[in-house]
Amino acid sequence: MAQKLIKRIVKLVVNSPNESSKISETFALLYDTDPNLSQSLIYSIENLIYEKNDIAAAKLLFLHTTSTLASKDSKQCLDFVYSCDPLAIGQDSLKLVFELHYKEEHYLASLLILDGVSQEHWVNERRTEIADLIKDKDLSKVDIIYQNLANLLLLKRSKISGQGPPNVKKTKFFSSLLQTPIVAWEYRNQLGRMIRRDLDVKYQKSILGWAWGIIEPLALTVTFLFLFDILSTTTSRYMPLNIMIGIIIWSGFGHILLRGTKSLESNTVVLQRVNLPRQIFLLNIAGTSIVTVSLNILAIIPLLIYYQITPTWKLILFPASLILVAAYGVSVSLFTSTIQTKWRDVSHLVSVAVRIGFYFTPVFFTLEMLINGRIPPEFLTAYLIINPIAIYLTLARSAFTNESIDIGQEYFWISLLHLILLYTFSAYWFSKNEDKAVKYL
Repeated sequence: MAQKLIKRIVKLVVNSPNESSKISETFALLYDTDPNLSQSLIYSIENLIYEKNDIAAAKLLFLHTTSTLASKDSKQCLDFVYSCDPLAIGQDSLKLVFELHYKEEHYLASLLILDGVSQEHWVNERRTEIADLIKDKDLSKVDIIYQNLANLLLLKRSKISGQGPPNVKKTKFFSSLLQTPIVAWEYRNQLGRMIRRDLDVKYQKSILGWAWGIIEPLALTVTFLFLFDILSTTTSRYMPLNIMIGIIIWSGFGHILLRGTKSLESNTVVLQRVNLPRQIFLLNIAGTSIVTVSLNILAIIPLLIYYQITPTWKLILFPASLILVAAYGVSVSLFTSTIQTKWRDVSHLVSVAVRIGFYFTPVFFTLEMLINGRIPPEFLTAYLIINPIAIYLTLARSAFTNESIDIGQEYFWISLLHLILLYTFSAYWFSKNEDKAVKYL
């Protein structure tokens, strides 16, 4: 209902800007339907500016939004003002912002906002009046915060004054591909702190603590090995080791997919209050999974000793395969996370897909068993092309067992091409739809 009312309001400000009473009535109905309307209206205003190139309609929408919120929720109103694009703030809106700051006794911010208002007869009178009030008032932290916000707002308005209409905002294809790597590099320190926080939260108030990172894959390996001995006649020497590596890596991959799909939804409060790149939450999940898998893999050390396996240069295949698996999970999540904000069924579909994929990917069996099984060669080729995780798992196992990989090199290149195409599509999709996705939070 709220989304329908917002569309109705946008249509009115574009096509019938003089019908102020009808716009105000619709706004009142919208607020009764959904009091937390500011985020969706910010998106609508930016859409009018950058997609429709209609600044007049954007200013009118901003004015009516400010007028409605000022009388009902002053805090949300100020959050809306300082989160919105300065291009939408006209003189009438500035007067409303001034009146609201004055009413809330934010006198420092009021003085600054007056500097942006046209020099009318009442401006100097109010400035003198506020100067007298400040003398007898102890300024609080809130006053200083709003003073800084008001100063930043006026600075932005001064930079855009005199400029022509903005260029239509378009998502550039090649820049969208670089967004996620750039965020990973520029926010690397913050990502490190977020990953440490997640790991501390995961193992806090636990008697065994980080030891659970080894106990969990070990218990699952014993379970599947027992079932495997009952159901299979294979004589593979390293079967326990292969199963353990498969479970550890698939658990990390599933963690990225499941939590990555809900990364925007789970951080709604942060996204509405803090200006952060949306990819950072997904990168945090991927980083946490990589660290967790690296910890879990320590559980295979006793098996390496038991089988008397000596590490070789192939050991570098493990971090390479782990990064490829994480990149695949991030690529899928870039697509699913934006859809999840509108249709919450997506997370359930991903959960089912992870469970089905566990049995169709060589997790508790090996790719060699699949090749030597009953699958015809033409179906095996299609399987390897569609499911590159099978190849990445085989690389990780080969890193420790030193066993040769009995598939052609062309499949490795095809799996990389699969990953590149998936990331290209998902990164462009995310860049184009992330703002639209946030409005559904």
